[in-house]
Amino acid sequence: MKEYIPGRIAALQAELKKLELDAALIYDRENLIYFAGVTDLEGGVLCVPAEGEAELFCIWLEAGHMHEATGLKTTGFYFPAENQSVRAARWLAGLGRKAPRVGFTRYFISLKDYQCLREACPDMVVGD
Repeated sequence: MKEYIPGRIAALQAELKKLELDAALIYDRENLIYFAGVTDLEGGVLCVPAEGEAELFCIWLEAGHMHEATGLKTTGFYFPAENQSVRAARWLAGLGRKAPRVGFTRYFISLKDYQCLREACPDMVVGD
């Protein structure tokens, strides 16, 4: 793991707690580079809980490389049967909160991402 990754994730988790958010979902390239330290990830999402271990979801062919490059818990998915939207939604539902409070690292997410999240967690609250 790159030595700066744990500190960056810990700082994000501290901010999540301060904002009373349960998790951050990171889809955008710029923040994936910042929080995971990789520049060659496409179609992935980093799920960071306010407490606990972050998890990176990516296409299964990249999973081994991403884990090796980042040191993060990494789970691959088989596209097109699954995608980052489906896996992030399942992860969010797995937090066990009826109305999870979620933050994002950009001003917008794709409609598909939002639909999958809303389907898995209909009471999800999007925070600033």
